[in-house]
Amino acid sequence: MAIARDGGIGLTRAATGVPVTRYTARVPPTTPRIQVTLDAELATAIAEFGGTEPRSRTVRDLALRGAEAFRAERSARLEAREHLRRIATGEDEGYDFAISEQLHASR
Repeated sequence: MAIARDGGIGLTRAATGVPVTRYTARVPPTTPRIQVTLDAELATAIAEFGGTEPRSRTVRDLALRGAEAFRAERSARLEAREHLRRIATGEDEGYDFAISEQLHASR
């Protein structure tokens, strides 16, 4: 049996069990990829939330949900700062500093 070469990428029918004509030239993925180290914490999260999904899908879902949590946290901090600014400038009429001063003085 002759071993056919695929024209440069080094795969053969004998080596792979698949006809060389079924392979394409090395083509990079259309979207960039990242490497993630599967440490103990990530492995636990994947085991807990992964279900039957492939690990890559679970890692993606966890990353997207984490990003949502970061956005919500940032939004809450900005809202809290804005609330404090309105109190400090007197724009929020729910706070009367004169009454607060009286209460502190009576302690």
